[in-house]
Amino acid sequence: MRRRNRTEQNVTRRQFLWKGGCASMGVVSMATTIWDLRFMNAALAQTSGPINDYKALVCCFLNGGNDANNMVIPTDAASYSIYQTKRGGLYNATSNASAVAISPAGTFNTSGANIGVLPITPLTVDGHTYGLHPAMPEMQSLFNSGQMALLLNVGTMVYPFQYGKDSYYGTNGRAKVPAPYQLFSHNDQQVQWQTSVSDTATSTGWGGRAADMINAAANGTASVSMSISLGGQNTFEVGSTVSEYNISTSGAPAPTTTIISGQLAALNDLIGYRGTNLASVADPGYTPSLDVQALHPNLYEQSYCVTTRNGINGAAVVNAVNNALSSSDAAFASLNSLYGGSNSLSGFAQQMRTVAKMIAGRNTFGHKRQIFFVQMGGFDLHSNEGGAT
Repeated sequence: MRRRNRTEQNVTRRQFLWKGGCASMGVVSMATTIWDLRFMNAALAQTSGPINDYKALVCCFLNGGNDANNMVIPTDAASYSIYQTKRGGLYNATSNASAVAISPAGTFNTSGANIGVLPITPLTVDGHTYGLHPAMPEMQSLFNSGQMALLLNVGTMVYPFQYGKDSYYGTNGRAKVPAPYQLFSHNDQQVQWQTSVSDTATSTGWGGRAADMINAAANGTASVSMSISLGGQNTFEVGSTVSEYNISTSGAPAPTTTIISGQLAALNDLIGYRGTNLASVADPGYTPSLDVQALHPNLYEQSYCVTTRNGINGAAVVNAVNNALSSSDAAFASLNSLYGGSNSLSGFAQQMRTVAKMIAGRNTFGHKRQIFFVQMGGFDLHSNEGGAT
């Protein structure tokens, strides 16, 4: 086989990118680009006319490396036999402690708790049957009632890897095929789930890029960002023009009049903020941009001041919404019943309860579209999976 020279190879690559209409995105994998374009076109389609309805996207991010092979399990006899073999057999504390296969449906432990696969009923049939992990009865109920879908065989791959020995690395220690950026690094792979770009580092997430496209048409001049995070800073909600607004389950932190008045006045002077009696609402005739520009000609200083001031202004609105519903409100009864009462909710449940409050306050925010980010840890599954069942 004749080896092409560098010039021929570069020309071919340029022609390929040009013909694909993606020359400006040459650093991004073609597969990622195609799916991003489809997603963005769907987002743009919603902005062609007035947006009068309301929709919210809630990203529940599971930190770590979830063992999806024990999350959705094949249950037909032939497939389950293969699954059980590949997973080392059924767990037994004394004779097979390294095994991680989940027991068949209808299996109970000595305490009477179900430890078997939970059957599900897909709307389409492919000749196989499936089930969920025994710790997911709520998900089973949602799926079987048509309120949840499962998206399988997805990940941060750039190119298919052949299965088998020496399938990834060649003899020279280099990858045989294009690979995800920083493969084998949990942190980088988690970021790639949030950016949808696998083969290079990027600073924006796919939620943020969507928000950039629909925010003006959907939310007008809303005073608070449409992207609200209960899970701290994240890449998913970072856009070029829309950034996440971080709050806690108790609301948005902000300086109040309980702070020594001189300190609060000094902060207001620093960021070019003026309020009536140190309140969060600006005085009539106050011009924020001119005030900040006059005080801080440096662009970095201006950005810091505007971000800080917007955070303080937004806090008043967010906290009003958060306090409008009691945490023991009947609307949260399902959460309370699952986690043992309103005062003992897990951290994740508290995040979801606050999301529900923010959705309830959408009219106060002036939002027709919102994006939320919550997260749960504990998915670095390195050992003791079998024992956990």
